[in-house]
Amino acid sequence: MTLPVFYTDAPLSEVRPGQRVPITGQALHHAVTVRRMKAGEALELTDGAGLRVRGVLESASKEAAVLAADEVEHEQPPTPRLGLIQALAKGDRDLAAVETAVEVGVDVVVPWQAQRSIVQWKGAKAAKAHDKWANLIQAASLQSRRVNFPKLEQLSSTSFAAQKAREGALVIVLHEAGTRPFVQTLRSELSRRTVEEIYVVVGPEGGIADAERQQMEEAGALTAVLGPTVLRASSAGPIALALTQQELGRWGPADNG
Repeated sequence: MTLPVFYTDAPLSEVRPGQRVPITGQALHHAVTVRRMKAGEALELTDGAGLRVRGVLESASKEAAVLAADEVEHEQPPTPRLGLIQALAKGDRDLAAVETAVEVGVDVVVPWQAQRSIVQWKGAKAAKAHDKWANLIQAASLQSRRVNFPKLEQLSSTSFAAQKAREGALVIVLHEAGTRPFVQTLRSELSRRTVEEIYVVVGPEGGIADAERQQMEEAGALTAVLGPTVLRASSAGPIALALTQQELGRWGPADNG
């Protein structure tokens, strides 16, 4: 069984096996108060940038806790990186998509102000909404035992996806106008070129506007249909990312036959 993981902003880069590491702040609260962990129990600390410190609680109280470090690992992020360009959507469906995408293994999350997005990030609301996404990403990362937290980009326009396509990233727009299935499109592209980044683009409730799709396609993005049914904004991205993980062989042998 995997150990619970807690985030700390305290420096971990100099920690070595055998050292004692004070647990403070958010990590202390979540481990001792929320999880009610006690001395003798094992856990992991992370800085969210790939560092994992595994050990056993030597002492634990609401005021202070100390971890006796047993192992220190630095986990490299996988290549290619997986990104989700998620249109803002009502009813927190965008948040649901982001949470599941983090659990699936997304590396970059891009909030997208699409033309047909009913939700708008403006003024002070924009900063508050961005922080909400950031907090959700951190919580979902810890829940799924990740030590490389996904990067959250600033609110973007359609130009973000277009620019990524021009830079050589594989950008696949999920849209029912696509003439090829998503997996077929992904497999074909991966067989003919090496990519460092793969982005999945998901529109809002009203769909992606033709002008937006055209802008992305002219920059080199591909349009594909995910399946025979129409999916909500909350499920399309995570499903596409899961299929990508499978195709890359990260969730089992890739079938390239």
